Amino acid sequence: MTVLSTLVFKPANGRIADAIENLKTVEKLAIDSGATRAGSSRVLTGPAVGNLQMRMFTEDLEHLGEVSNAMYASDVMATLNSNDSPPSELVNLIRSDVTHRSVEGATADGITVGSVVGLQVHPGMGEVLHARMVDMADAWVEVGAAQALVTASISGTAGPAMFLTTFFTNYADLGRATTDIRSTKPMQATRSSTSPSGTIMANFHMSRL
Repeated sequence: MTVLSTLVFKPANGRIADAIENLKTVEKLAIDSGATRAGSSRVLTGPAVGNLQMRMFTEDLEHLGEVSNAMYASDVMATLNSNDSPPSELVNLIRSDVTHRSVEGATADGITVGSVVGLQVHPGMGEVLHARMVDMADAWVEVGAAQALVTASISGTAGPAMFLTTFFTNYADLGRATTDIRSTKPMQATRSSTSPSGTIMANFHMSRL
């Protein structure tokens, strides 16, 4: 079970440059502490526009515990936590199980922009929603996404939730895919369905830092 931990930070007014510097420091610390992968991004749209995010991948929850313990025991984290005027505030931490990768072995090389759609799972519809999101993830890759992930929340959300995260090498690919996805069978099925399996709770673009 690959675990994705998403740390969400809200920058202080006028401190965005310092907040990004801190975020990149935490990203490097995650890798130095043993995380499989880590990456930083800025939210471009939606109610949380301007927030910063750091995504960290670990092999499982046991590995996550080892990485987290190493991070919190580090001198780097001690220095960050001792700042009495931090440039950003940690406002959420979501841990999710990566249940599907559309492109096995893909890396983050060349990724510049992405999108996230999060849905609250309707009662009794978890398997249906997951199947639909897997179909959508694969469809996004078919129309130009470099990678697409489906994740199921472990903690950090108000009840069961699933996320579809797509990554693109540039805005041109994102633009073409956004147009072409409309004619795919999974999208048409989603639009015509009269039995929704989830309620959208997040839908935003993000840029890689």
